[in-house]
Amino acid sequence: MSEIKNIGSRRKCPVSLLWISLLLVGFASSIFAAKDYSIETIPNVRLSNWLNHVSNPDGIITPDDAARINQLLNVVEDSLGIEVAVVAVNSIGDQDARMFATDLFKHWGLGQKSKDNGLLIQLVTEPSQRSVVFETGYGIEGVLPDAICYRLQQRDMMPDLKAGDYSAGMLKGVMAVTKYLMSSDYERAGMTGNRTSSSSDDDFMWIFVVGIIGMIGFSAFIAYLKYRPKTCPRCGKKTFVYMGQQVIREATRFSEGLAEDVYRCKSCGYTEKKNRTIDRIHRGGSGPIIMGGGGGFGGFSGFGGGGGGSQQRRYRGSDLRVKVKLTLKEISTGVEKKFKLKKYVPCDQCHGSGAEGDGGSETCPTCKGSGSVIRNQQTILGTMQTRVTCSTCGGEGKIIKNKCKKCGGDGIIYGEEVVSVKIPAGVAEGMQLSMGGKGNAGKHNGVAGDLLILVEEEPHQDLIRDENDLIYNLLLSFPTAALGGAVEIPTIDGKVKVKIDSGTQPGKVLRLRGKGLPNVNGYGTGDLLVNISIYVPEALNKEEKSTLEKMEASDNFKPNTSVKEKIFKKFKSFFD
Repeated sequence: MSEIKNIGSRRKCPVSLLWISLLLVGFASSIFAAKDYSIETIPNVRLSNWLNHVSNPDGIITPDDAARINQLLNVVEDSLGIEVAVVAVNSIGDQDARMFATDLFKHWGLGQKSKDNGLLIQLVTEPSQRSVVFETGYGIEGVLPDAICYRLQQRDMMPDLKAGDYSAGMLKGVMAVTKYLMSSDYERAGMTGNRTSSSSDDDFMWIFVVGIIGMIGFSAFIAYLKYRPKTCPRCGKKTFVYMGQQVIREATRFSEGLAEDVYRCKSCGYTEKKNRTIDRIHRGGSGPIIMGGGGGFGGFSGFGGGGGGSQQRRYRGSDLRVKVKLTLKEISTGVEKKFKLKKYVPCDQCHGSGAEGDGGSETCPTCKGSGSVIRNQQTILGTMQTRVTCSTCGGEGKIIKNKCKKCGGDGIIYGEEVVSVKIPAGVAEGMQLSMGGKGNAGKHNGVAGDLLILVEEEPHQDLIRDENDLIYNLLLSFPTAALGGAVEIPTIDGKVKVKIDSGTQPGKVLRLRGKGLPNVNGYGTGDLLVNISIYVPEALNKEEKSTLEKMEASDNFKPNTSVKEKIFKKFKSFFD
């Protein structure tokens, strides 16, 4: 017994020393691992390899996940021209995550200079700095606004990030961003701010399939599937192509939307429209955030401007909607319109703060300016911590003591503003353009709403619009159709002379290439189609009747069977 005790006592010493050594090693490794990065010291991996989008100096993202992220982001850049960089580091010292992301974005010069279409996804894992920031260029704010960034983070990234699986969280975030960008009409959104195509899950299911299996040439494959010529149902030629889409009814939180995909034959002009539904918009909820262990993830933020660390509430102003009537001439060239809007603007007395003077507001004593408080709750699983909005300040992080007399403490007043809007060429009836930040101002220096511009077309005196093509119905006199000649055809840019061949039959279509309207997505220009009809006089005098009676006996005035079949075949095609 005594020997066993002695042996046990002898073993206690080396075991204790072992645990102390392990603790010291762990402490030392944590010290050395906690490197504080600056925008100059974070490696810009694209300088050495332009196919690499992941700056991962601390090894937070696994090699396999980094490879899949690079695969997806190369697809985005090849297809849309959007440059995306992913940064994952342990610490940035005492620097603000939001400002750090903004400075890093500018330092690297992400995106095409002319379009400012870059995106930075930044992750910091150090417990006191835990944050994820989306920093977007102005060129993609229309298709990837702050609310969408926040929703993608909360839905796709937060579960894994809060569980400590940073690599999986970043991969799922990039997958979500890729799916969203590829399923939205980015080229239109870059010109119009339209965001209505964001919910098309079916069209871009291949993105994830190919991303998972690592298929080379993914972007080229997607473009081939969508834009490859198909066989025309009318003429049978392989010139039936996808021309674009138009939103008929926008989706809301309560109902689905409706979009229309347009296909047209480049040979015969046959057009086919297919309707499809747009999924309902799902709000990113503000429910409780479960926290645990050594520091929670309540500091994670998801706004394009790079919000970080703070949960302060910011009021958003309501959207404004205006209608603009455009002529075919304005639609063909694009036009700049000015609107005099009566709307809520920041108060000029308190500069939007809602407080009278410099000392009119103070930091909320309850939440200490964070806008939220942590509530502990006992459950069968143990103590759960939830982050909720501060009831004292309503989530703003400050309390107004002395309200501004002019605005009553809201920070906004009713005023006027002249807004200039550039309408791109090729827009169509029912399209809705969007200008971010031109709606009603938000309370207490909040986020301004959007200005929505609904397009209406003014009918043309002579021309009829058919998507990007224009149609003119030409009524020829019988002598001109028989003898031939030259007639004037109205176009958007003025009249042009067109030669009429002798023996021209009714139903013939003349095609003036490039005389139509440009495609809003930049996919070429439509044609002017001239439909020919023959005018038959309703009343004739004796001399005219006599002349025609003499001509009737001539073989040249008797109907030709082949011509007859050709004419009726054309008429039949209109009903197929």
